[in-house]
Amino acid sequence: MKNSIRLLVASVLLAGSTVSFADGAALYKTACFACHDVGIAGAPKFADKKLWAPRIATGIDAMVKTVITGKGAMPPNGGTQLTEAQIREVVEYMANAASGDAAPATADVPASEAPATEVVAESTVEVETKTEVVAEPDAKTVVIVTDTVKIVVTGNVDSGKAKAAACVACHGPDGNSIAPNFPNLAGQSESFLFKQLQDFKAGKRKDATMDAMIMPLDVQAMQDIAAFFASQKLKTGQADPGLAESGKAIYMGGIAEIGVPACMACHGPSGSGNPGSGFPQLASQKSIYTEKQLKDFRTAAQNPADAALGRTNDASKMMRNAVKRMSDPEIKAVAQYIQGLQP
Repeated sequence: MKNSIRLLVASVLLAGSTVSFADGAALYKTACFACHDVGIAGAPKFADKKLWAPRIATGIDAMVKTVITGKGAMPPNGGTQLTEAQIREVVEYMANAASGDAAPATADVPASEAPATEVVAESTVEVETKTEVVAEPDAKTVVIVTDTVKIVVTGNVDSGKAKAAACVACHGPDGNSIAPNFPNLAGQSESFLFKQLQDFKAGKRKDATMDAMIMPLDVQAMQDIAAFFASQKLKTGQADPGLAESGKAIYMGGIAEIGVPACMACHGPSGSGNPGSGFPQLASQKSIYTEKQLKDFRTAAQNPADAALGRTNDASKMMRNAVKRMSDPEIKAVAQYIQGLQP
């Protein structure tokens, strides 16, 4: 009954809306699709009446203000460069969709396959029987929860430096990679680094070199190493000017006609990422490494029946859905633009 009342109020609030569903849909696919289409990181799922009703009941002005100021894992302006008028248009489009007045934008991920998940609260590895490792939102603490004990594990930078001795051959002594096929780790969010180490340890992400390197590491060592590299200063990269312009167009605006969202919607206009949502820093990342990761996600998306192909440790298939229709030249261009971003 409450939801019916709220949606009735919403229908009154939206009655005078002049939103163009076509324009609103295009903006949604470009800037909002990545989080709202699957309902990740606290974002209300697109067209879900129950989740949208209390938001719609506050009015369009209040919803627009929330986007502009940011809330929870959503950064100010939704992490985009949309104008206030464009934000209003996409908010009205999404509100109308939740009220049953607009056709949903094309979604490639069935709701049954993409449950809403909070990235920072994801159960990751078993340290012992019935043990869960949870990364706290402050990105500095890991809580190990068992049936009877709760142990707090905090990353130590000094300890991490010593434990990272085996990492420097590929990633450099300060986390700035010395080879184009190995990623920079310096300045990356601690929570993201820790999750990747966990995923390698658990077999959720595969790499022959990393599979061997991760074997002797326990939870504390992984957290310490993540803390060390997160504390280091990233050296800025340079993009190929011949590719950067076309890469910028994709990074900032996506490719609406094939359903590719703007990279900046999750990773930020400057590539600084959003640790609270689990989105990594991309700025100045090695283009060859980035290109390979995007192609690995694409391979996995195009071969869903074979779990051994590609990379699949993205939350709710977000990256797989983002890149699965991208061509090699498009991937190369956006990877080059990312390499030139200044954090």
